Amino acid sequence: MVEVFEIDEDRFVVLGRKGIPLASIFKDTLFHCSMELHISLSNFGLTATTNPPPMPPSGNTPIQHGTFQSLSAIRGNQYVPIDDYIAVFSLCRQNLNFVAVSQIAIKAHHTSTTFNRRNFRNILSNKMTYIQKGAILHNRFQVETHAGAFNGERCLYAIDLQENQQVTLKAFLPEDPRIHAHIEFFQECGGMQGIPQFIDHFSTLGSEFIAHSHKGVRLRSILNSRLFHISMENTIRLGYRLFRILHSVHLKGFLHRDIRPLTITCDVDQNEELGVNLSYFGHAARIDTPPANNPVILGPYQSLHVSRGGAYSRIDDYISIIIVMLTCQGVNPFDFNTNSHLNHIQKKENFHADPYSFLTPETAWLGDLYLQLVEMRADRFSHLQIMAALRRAVPGIDPQTVITYHNDPANGYLLID
Repeated sequence: MVEVFEIDEDRFVVLGRKGIPLASIFKDTLFHCSMELHISLSNFGLTATTNPPPMPPSGNTPIQHGTFQSLSAIRGNQYVPIDDYIAVFSLCRQNLNFVAVSQIAIKAHHTSTTFNRRNFRNILSNKMTYIQKGAILHNRFQVETHAGAFNGERCLYAIDLQENQQVTLKAFLPEDPRIHAHIEFFQECGGMQGIPQFIDHFSTLGSEFIAHSHKGVRLRSILNSRLFHISMENTIRLGYRLFRILHSVHLKGFLHRDIRPLTITCDVDQNEELGVNLSYFGHAARIDTPPANNPVILGPYQSLHVSRGGAYSRIDDYISIIIVMLTCQGVNPFDFNTNSHLNHIQKKENFHADPYSFLTPETAWLGDLYLQLVEMRADRFSHLQIMAALRRAVPGIDPQTVITYHNDPANGYLLID
Protein backbone atom coordinates (compact mmCIF):
# COMPACT_ATOMS: atom_id res chain seq x y z
CA MET A 1 0.00 0.00 0.00
CA VAL A 2 1.02 3.66 -0.38
CA GLU A 3 2.33 5.29 2.80
CA VAL A 4 0.44 8.35 4.08
CA PHE A 5 2.93 10.94 5.31
CA GLU A 6 0.57 13.65 6.54
CA ILE A 7 -2.72 15.45 6.14
CA ASP A 8 -1.90 19.15 5.79
CA GLU A 9 -3.86 22.15 7.03
CA ASP A 10 -5.81 22.48 3.79
CA ARG A 11 -6.95 18.85 4.11
CA PHE A 12 -4.82 17.61 1.26
CA VAL A 13 -3.59 14.07 1.72
CA VAL A 14 0.14 13.77 1.03
CA LEU A 15 1.15 10.32 -0.13
CA GLY A 16 4.39 8.57 -0.77
CA ARG A 17 4.67 7.53 -4.43
CA LYS A 18 6.41 4.53 -5.93
CA GLY A 19 6.17 3.01 -9.38
CA ILE A 20 4.08 3.80 -12.43
CA PRO A 21 0.41 3.14 -13.23
CA LEU A 22 -0.38 -0.38 -14.37
CA ALA A 23 -2.13 1.03 -17.44
CA SER A 24 1.19 2.49 -18.59
CA ILE A 25 2.86 -0.91 -18.25
CA PHE A 26 0.16 -2.56 -20.35
CA LYS A 27 0.49 0.17 -22.94
CA ASP A 28 4.24 -0.17 -23.33
CA THR A 29 4.79 -3.93 -23.03
CA LEU A 30 3.71 -7.07 -24.80
CA PHE A 31 2.14 -8.93 -21.88
CA HIS A 32 5.54 -10.01 -20.61
CA CYS A 33 8.08 -8.77 -18.11
CA SER A 34 11.28 -10.62 -17.21
CA MET A 35 11.72 -9.03 -13.77
CA GLU A 36 9.75 -9.37 -10.56
CA LEU A 37 7.22 -6.58 -10.04
CA HIS A 38 5.84 -5.29 -6.76
CA ILE A 39 2.22 -4.18 -6.99
CA SER A 40 0.45 -1.62 -4.82
CA LEU A 41 -2.73 0.44 -4.92
CA SER A 42 -2.64 4.19 -5.46
CA ASN A 43 -6.13 5.75 -5.50
CA PHE A 44 -8.42 5.67 -2.48
CA GLY A 45 -11.05 8.29 -3.29
CA LEU A 46 -13.87 5.73 -3.28
CA THR A 47 -12.57 3.57 -0.43
CA ALA A 48 -15.02 2.61 2.34
CA THR A 49 -15.14 0.19 5.25
CA THR A 50 -16.35 -3.34 4.58
CA ASN A 51 -19.43 -2.60 6.71
CA PRO A 52 -20.52 0.86 5.51
CA PRO A 53 -23.67 2.52 6.89
CA PRO A 54 -26.94 2.09 4.99
CA MET A 55 -27.09 3.80 1.60
CA PRO A 56 -29.11 7.01 1.15
CA PRO A 57 -32.72 6.73 -0.08
CA SER A 58 -31.61 6.91 -3.71
CA GLY A 59 -29.85 3.58 -3.20
CA ASN A 60 -27.20 4.50 -5.75
CA THR A 61 -23.55 3.80 -5.06
CA PRO A 62 -21.41 6.71 -6.38
CA ILE A 63 -19.12 4.36 -8.29
CA GLN A 64 -18.05 5.04 -11.87
CA HIS A 65 -19.68 2.49 -14.16
CA GLY A 66 -16.83 1.12 -16.21
CA THR A 67 -15.24 -2.04 -17.49
CA PHE A 68 -14.14 -3.35 -14.10
CA GLN A 69 -17.27 -2.91 -11.98
CA SER A 70 -19.52 -5.85 -11.18
CA LEU A 71 -23.09 -6.05 -12.43
CA SER A 72 -24.31 -5.70 -8.84
CA ALA A 73 -22.40 -2.42 -8.34
CA ILE A 74 -23.55 -1.05 -11.70
CA ARG A 75 -27.15 -1.70 -10.67
CA GLY A 76 -26.63 0.46 -7.58
CA ASN A 77 -26.35 -2.24 -4.93
CA GLN A 78 -24.15 -1.87 -1.87
CA TYR A 79 -20.47 -2.46 -2.63
CA VAL A 80 -19.13 -5.60 -0.88
CA PRO A 81 -15.74 -7.39 -0.89
CA ILE A 82 -16.70 -9.71 -3.72
CA ASP A 83 -17.17 -6.66 -5.99
CA ASP A 84 -13.49 -5.80 -5.52
CA TYR A 85 -12.59 -9.38 -6.45
CA ILE A 86 -14.74 -9.20 -9.57
CA ALA A 87 -12.93 -5.99 -10.56
CA VAL A 88 -9.58 -7.78 -10.24
CA PHE A 89 -10.89 -10.75 -12.20
CA SER A 90 -12.01 -8.33 -14.94
CA LEU A 91 -8.55 -6.75 -14.99
CA CYS A 92 -6.85 -10.13 -15.31
CA ARG A 93 -9.25 -11.22 -18.05
CA GLN A 94 -8.63 -8.01 -19.96
CA ASN A 95 -4.85 -8.27 -19.71
CA LEU A 96 -4.82 -12.02 -19.98
CA ASN A 97 -1.52 -12.81 -18.28
CA PHE A 98 -1.17 -10.22 -15.54
CA VAL A 99 -2.27 -12.68 -12.89
CA ALA A 100 -0.08 -11.24 -10.12
CA VAL A 101 -2.54 -8.37 -9.74
CA SER A 102 -4.86 -10.81 -7.98
CA GLN A 103 -2.58 -11.09 -4.96
CA ILE A 104 -3.02 -7.47 -3.87
CA ALA A 105 -6.81 -7.83 -3.82
CA ILE A 106 -6.67 -11.08 -1.88
CA LYS A 107 -4.42 -9.45 0.74
CA ALA A 108 -6.67 -6.38 0.86
CA HIS A 109 -9.49 -8.58 2.14
CA HIS A 110 -7.54 -10.58 4.72
CA THR A 111 -10.59 -10.38 6.99
CA SER A 112 -13.38 -12.91 6.62
CA THR A 113 -15.33 -12.99 3.36
CA THR A 114 -18.41 -14.84 2.23
CA PHE A 115 -16.69 -16.81 -0.52
CA ASN A 116 -13.68 -19.07 -0.91
CA ARG A 117 -10.54 -17.00 -1.50
CA ARG A 118 -8.50 -20.10 -2.29
CA ASN A 119 -10.81 -21.04 -5.15
CA PHE A 120 -10.54 -17.51 -6.48
CA ARG A 121 -6.74 -17.72 -6.38
CA ASN A 122 -6.81 -21.06 -8.18
CA ILE A 123 -8.95 -19.66 -10.96
CA LEU A 124 -6.48 -16.83 -11.52
CA SER A 125 -3.41 -19.06 -11.42
CA ASN A 126 -4.15 -20.76 -14.74
CA LYS A 127 -1.22 -20.41 -17.08
CA MET A 128 -1.75 -17.80 -19.79
CA THR A 129 0.17 -17.19 -22.97
CA TYR A 130 2.91 -14.58 -23.32
CA ILE A 131 3.46 -12.93 -26.69
CA GLN A 132 6.82 -11.24 -27.03
CA LYS A 133 7.85 -8.48 -29.37
CA GLY A 134 9.28 -9.93 -32.58
CA ALA A 135 7.28 -13.15 -32.33
CA ILE A 136 6.00 -14.46 -35.67
CA LEU A 137 2.44 -15.74 -35.55
CA HIS A 138 0.87 -18.04 -38.13
CA ASN A 139 4.19 -17.98 -40.06
CA ARG A 140 3.17 -14.58 -41.38
CA PHE A 141 2.66 -11.81 -38.82
CA GLN A 142 5.60 -10.35 -36.88
CA VAL A 143 4.48 -8.66 -33.68
CA GLU A 144 5.67 -5.06 -33.29
CA THR A 145 3.90 -3.60 -30.29
CA HIS A 146 1.02 -3.98 -27.88
CA ALA A 147 -1.85 -1.67 -28.84
CA GLY A 148 -4.06 -2.34 -25.83
CA ALA A 149 -6.38 -4.74 -24.08
CA PHE A 150 -10.06 -4.34 -23.36
CA ASN A 151 -12.75 -6.64 -22.02
CA GLY A 152 -10.95 -9.88 -22.75
CA GLU A 153 -9.54 -8.81 -26.11
CA ARG A 154 -5.85 -8.19 -26.82
CA CYS A 155 -4.84 -5.93 -29.68
CA LEU A 156 -1.39 -6.05 -31.30
CA TYR A 157 0.22 -4.18 -34.15
CA ALA A 158 2.24 -6.39 -36.46
CA ILE A 159 3.84 -6.55 -39.90
CA ASP A 160 2.34 -8.82 -42.54
CA LEU A 161 5.52 -10.43 -43.90
CA GLN A 162 3.74 -11.59 -47.07
CA GLU A 163 2.40 -8.17 -48.06
CA ASN A 164 4.91 -5.98 -46.17
CA GLN A 165 2.19 -3.88 -44.56
CA GLN A 166 1.13 -3.02 -41.03
CA VAL A 167 -1.82 -4.96 -39.66
CA THR A 168 -3.85 -5.15 -36.49
CA LEU A 169 -4.09 -8.50 -34.71
CA LYS A 170 -6.98 -8.99 -32.32
CA ALA A 171 -6.79 -11.96 -29.98
CA PHE A 172 -9.80 -13.52 -28.28
CA LEU A 173 -10.38 -16.53 -26.13
CA PRO A 174 -11.84 -19.47 -28.10
CA GLU A 175 -15.62 -19.39 -28.51
CA ASP A 176 -15.76 -15.62 -27.93
CA PRO A 177 -18.81 -14.43 -29.95
CA ARG A 178 -16.88 -11.37 -31.12
CA ILE A 179 -14.82 -13.61 -33.41
CA HIS A 180 -17.89 -14.45 -35.47
CA ALA A 181 -19.06 -10.82 -35.28
CA HIS A 182 -15.81 -9.64 -36.86
CA ILE A 183 -15.82 -12.28 -39.60
CA GLU A 184 -19.47 -11.77 -40.53
CA PHE A 185 -19.02 -8.00 -40.61
CA PHE A 186 -15.87 -8.12 -42.74
CA GLN A 187 -17.48 -10.47 -45.25
CA GLU A 188 -20.02 -7.75 -46.07
CA CYS A 189 -18.22 -4.50 -45.27
CA GLY A 190 -14.45 -5.11 -45.35
CA GLY A 191 -12.58 -2.67 -47.57
CA MET A 192 -15.38 -0.12 -47.84
CA GLN A 193 -14.59 3.56 -47.31
CA GLY A 194 -13.55 3.94 -43.68
CA ILE A 195 -13.52 0.17 -42.99
CA PRO A 196 -10.32 -1.94 -42.80
CA GLN A 197 -9.61 -4.83 -45.15
CA PHE A 198 -9.99 -8.30 -43.66
CA ILE A 199 -6.75 -10.32 -43.98
CA ASP A 200 -6.90 -13.57 -41.99
CA HIS A 201 -8.42 -15.57 -39.16
CA PHE A 202 -6.27 -18.15 -37.39
CA SER A 203 -5.75 -20.02 -34.10
CA THR A 204 -2.49 -20.17 -32.17
CA LEU A 205 -1.18 -20.04 -28.59
CA GLY A 206 -4.61 -20.87 -27.22
CA SER A 207 -6.25 -17.81 -28.78
CA GLU A 208 -8.29 -16.95 -31.85
CA PHE A 209 -6.81 -14.11 -33.94
CA ILE A 210 -8.43 -11.73 -36.41
CA ALA A 211 -6.02 -9.88 -38.73
CA HIS A 212 -7.07 -6.78 -40.64
CA SER A 213 -5.37 -3.79 -42.23
CA HIS A 214 -4.31 -0.99 -39.95
CA LYS A 215 -3.63 2.68 -40.51
CA GLY A 216 -3.89 5.84 -38.54
CA VAL A 217 -3.97 7.08 -34.96
CA ARG A 218 -6.83 6.56 -32.55
CA LEU A 219 -9.03 9.59 -32.05
CA ARG A 220 -8.72 9.15 -28.30
CA SER A 221 -4.94 9.66 -28.53
CA ILE A 222 -5.45 12.75 -30.68
CA LEU A 223 -7.93 14.20 -28.20
CA ASN A 224 -5.58 13.46 -25.31
CA SER A 225 -2.82 15.36 -27.12
CA ARG A 226 -5.19 18.26 -27.81
CA LEU A 227 -6.34 18.44 -24.18
CA PHE A 228 -9.71 16.98 -25.21
CA HIS A 229 -10.73 19.70 -27.64
CA ILE A 230 -10.60 20.30 -31.39
CA SER A 231 -12.00 23.18 -33.42
CA MET A 232 -15.71 23.56 -34.18
CA GLU A 233 -14.99 23.29 -37.91
CA ASN A 234 -13.12 20.02 -37.58
CA THR A 235 -15.68 18.61 -35.16
CA ILE A 236 -18.37 19.07 -37.82
CA ARG A 237 -16.13 17.63 -40.55
CA LEU A 238 -15.29 14.62 -38.40
CA GLY A 239 -18.94 13.94 -37.59
CA TYR A 240 -19.95 14.28 -41.23
CA ARG A 241 -17.44 11.62 -42.28
CA LEU A 242 -18.49 9.28 -39.48
CA PHE A 243 -22.16 9.61 -40.46
CA ARG A 244 -21.26 8.71 -44.05
CA ILE A 245 -19.27 5.64 -43.00
CA LEU A 246 -22.06 4.41 -40.75
CA HIS A 247 -24.67 5.04 -43.42
CA SER A 248 -22.74 2.73 -45.76
CA VAL A 249 -22.50 0.11 -43.00
CA HIS A 250 -26.24 0.39 -42.33
CA LEU A 251 -27.03 -0.06 -46.03
CA LYS A 252 -25.17 -3.37 -45.82
CA GLY A 253 -27.52 -4.41 -43.01
CA PHE A 254 -25.16 -3.95 -40.04
CA LEU A 255 -24.96 -1.83 -36.90
CA HIS A 256 -21.60 -0.94 -35.36
CA ARG A 257 -22.86 -0.56 -31.76
CA ASP A 258 -19.57 0.66 -30.26
CA ILE A 259 -18.73 4.11 -31.64
CA ARG A 260 -16.31 5.97 -29.34
CA PRO A 261 -12.93 7.74 -29.67
CA LEU A 262 -11.12 4.46 -29.01
CA THR A 263 -12.75 2.78 -32.05
CA ILE A 264 -12.14 5.67 -34.47
CA THR A 265 -8.82 6.25 -36.24
CA CYS A 266 -7.51 9.11 -38.37
CA ASP A 267 -4.78 8.86 -41.00
CA VAL A 268 -3.21 10.98 -43.72
CA ASP A 269 -3.94 9.54 -47.17
CA GLN A 270 -1.88 9.71 -50.36
CA ASN A 271 -3.46 13.07 -51.21
CA GLU A 272 -2.30 14.50 -47.86
CA GLU A 273 -5.91 14.69 -46.66
CA LEU A 274 -6.94 13.41 -43.24
CA GLY A 275 -9.15 10.35 -43.48
CA VAL A 276 -11.46 8.92 -40.82
CA ASN A 277 -11.91 5.19 -40.22
CA LEU A 278 -13.50 2.72 -37.82
CA SER A 279 -11.24 0.14 -36.21
CA TYR A 280 -13.24 -2.18 -33.96
CA PHE A 281 -16.17 -4.44 -34.83
CA GLY A 282 -16.51 -6.85 -31.91
CA HIS A 283 -20.08 -5.69 -31.21
CA ALA A 284 -21.19 -5.32 -34.83
CA ALA A 285 -24.46 -7.09 -35.55
CA ARG A 286 -27.25 -7.31 -38.06
CA ILE A 287 -29.88 -4.57 -37.87
CA ASP A 288 -32.86 -5.55 -35.68
CA THR A 289 -30.80 -7.84 -33.45
CA PRO A 290 -32.96 -8.36 -30.30
CA PRO A 291 -31.87 -6.82 -26.98
CA ALA A 292 -31.10 -10.28 -25.57
CA ASN A 293 -28.20 -10.47 -28.04
CA ASN A 294 -26.95 -6.98 -27.26
CA PRO A 295 -23.58 -7.51 -25.49
CA VAL A 296 -22.74 -3.81 -25.34
CA ILE A 297 -20.79 -2.45 -22.39
CA LEU A 298 -22.61 0.51 -20.91
CA GLY A 299 -20.49 3.62 -21.22
CA PRO A 300 -20.64 7.33 -21.97
CA TYR A 301 -21.09 6.86 -25.72
CA GLN A 302 -24.22 4.69 -25.63
CA SER A 303 -27.68 6.22 -25.87
CA LEU A 304 -30.16 6.27 -22.99
CA HIS A 305 -32.33 3.83 -24.95
CA VAL A 306 -29.52 1.26 -25.16
CA SER A 307 -28.47 1.88 -21.55
CA ARG A 308 -31.98 0.91 -20.48
CA GLY A 309 -31.73 -2.36 -22.40
CA GLY A 310 -33.49 -1.34 -25.60
CA ALA A 311 -32.71 -2.92 -28.97
CA TYR A 312 -29.86 -1.18 -30.77
CA SER A 313 -30.86 0.70 -33.94
CA ARG A 314 -29.31 2.99 -36.53
CA ILE A 315 -30.38 5.95 -34.40
CA ASP A 316 -28.25 4.68 -31.51
CA ASP A 317 -25.16 4.50 -33.74
CA TYR A 318 -25.80 8.11 -34.77
CA ILE A 319 -26.35 9.25 -31.17
CA SER A 320 -22.94 7.78 -30.33
CA ILE A 321 -21.44 10.06 -33.00
CA ILE A 322 -23.20 13.04 -31.41
CA ILE A 323 -21.58 12.16 -28.08
CA VAL A 324 -18.17 11.81 -29.79
CA MET A 325 -18.67 15.30 -31.24
CA LEU A 326 -19.57 16.60 -27.79
CA THR A 327 -16.30 15.14 -26.51
CA CYS A 328 -14.41 16.88 -29.32
CA GLN A 329 -15.84 20.17 -28.03
CA GLY A 330 -14.86 19.44 -24.45
CA VAL A 331 -18.45 18.75 -23.36
CA ASN A 332 -18.57 15.60 -21.21
CA PRO A 333 -21.94 15.31 -19.45
CA PHE A 334 -21.41 11.60 -18.75
CA ASP A 335 -17.88 11.84 -17.36
CA PHE A 336 -17.21 10.56 -13.85
CA ASN A 337 -16.20 14.04 -12.68
CA THR A 338 -19.54 15.45 -13.85
CA ASN A 339 -22.26 14.92 -11.23
CA SER A 340 -20.32 12.02 -9.74
CA HIS A 341 -23.12 11.35 -7.25
CA LEU A 342 -25.32 10.15 -10.13
CA ASN A 343 -25.16 6.76 -11.75
CA HIS A 344 -24.73 6.12 -15.47
CA ILE A 345 -28.42 6.05 -16.39
CA GLN A 346 -29.27 9.09 -14.26
CA LYS A 347 -26.68 11.14 -16.14
CA LYS A 348 -28.18 9.96 -19.43
CA GLU A 349 -31.67 10.85 -18.23
CA ASN A 350 -30.62 14.37 -17.22
CA PHE A 351 -29.03 15.03 -20.60
CA HIS A 352 -31.97 13.49 -22.44
CA ALA A 353 -34.44 15.73 -20.56
CA ASP A 354 -32.57 18.96 -21.36
CA PRO A 355 -29.42 18.67 -23.49
CA TYR A 356 -29.11 22.45 -23.82
CA SER A 357 -28.40 22.83 -20.10
CA PHE A 358 -25.05 21.10 -20.73
CA LEU A 359 -24.18 23.10 -23.85
CA THR A 360 -22.85 26.54 -24.65
CA PRO A 361 -24.52 28.76 -27.26
CA GLU A 362 -21.73 27.73 -29.66
CA THR A 363 -22.50 24.02 -29.22
CA ALA A 364 -26.31 24.23 -29.04
CA TRP A 365 -26.50 22.77 -32.56
CA LEU A 366 -25.40 19.44 -31.08
CA GLY A 367 -28.50 19.52 -28.87
CA ASP A 368 -30.59 20.16 -31.97
CA LEU A 369 -29.11 17.11 -33.69
CA TYR A 370 -29.62 14.94 -30.62
CA LEU A 371 -33.29 15.88 -30.23
CA GLN A 372 -33.88 15.40 -33.95
CA LEU A 373 -32.58 11.84 -33.66
CA VAL A 374 -34.73 11.23 -30.57
CA GLU A 375 -37.83 12.35 -32.48
CA MET A 376 -36.95 10.01 -35.35
CA ARG A 377 -37.18 7.05 -32.99
CA ALA A 378 -40.94 7.58 -32.78
CA ASP A 379 -41.30 8.47 -36.45
CA ARG A 380 -38.93 7.47 -39.25
CA PHE A 381 -35.15 7.58 -39.38
CA SER A 382 -33.69 9.68 -42.20
CA HIS A 383 -29.96 9.84 -42.88
CA LEU A 384 -30.49 12.65 -45.41
CA GLN A 385 -32.25 14.84 -42.84
CA ILE A 386 -29.38 14.43 -40.37
CA MET A 387 -26.79 15.27 -43.02
CA ALA A 388 -28.78 18.33 -44.08
CA ALA A 389 -29.04 19.46 -40.45
CA LEU A 390 -25.29 19.06 -40.00
CA ARG A 391 -24.57 21.11 -43.14
CA ARG A 392 -26.57 24.05 -41.77
CA ALA A 393 -25.55 23.58 -38.13
CA VAL A 394 -23.01 26.42 -38.12
CA PRO A 395 -23.26 29.03 -40.89
CA GLY A 396 -20.10 29.29 -42.95
CA ILE A 397 -18.78 25.80 -42.15
CA ASP A 398 -18.92 23.26 -44.95
CA PRO A 399 -18.60 19.76 -43.43
CA GLN A 400 -17.29 18.36 -46.71
CA THR A 401 -14.14 20.50 -46.65
CA VAL A 402 -10.87 18.93 -45.53
CA ILE A 403 -10.01 18.35 -41.88
CA THR A 404 -7.02 20.52 -40.98
CA TYR A 405 -4.19 18.94 -39.01
CA HIS A 406 -0.50 18.87 -38.14
CA ASN A 407 1.47 15.70 -38.75
CA ASP A 408 4.94 14.41 -37.89
CA PRO A 409 4.91 10.76 -39.01
CA ALA A 410 8.52 10.16 -37.98
CA ASN A 411 7.56 10.72 -34.34
CA GLY A 412 4.04 9.30 -34.58
CA TYR A 413 2.63 12.77 -34.06
CA LEU A 414 -0.81 13.70 -35.45
CA LEU A 415 -2.96 16.58 -34.22
CA ILE A 416 -6.33 17.77 -35.51
CA ASP A 417 -6.57 21.56 -35.31
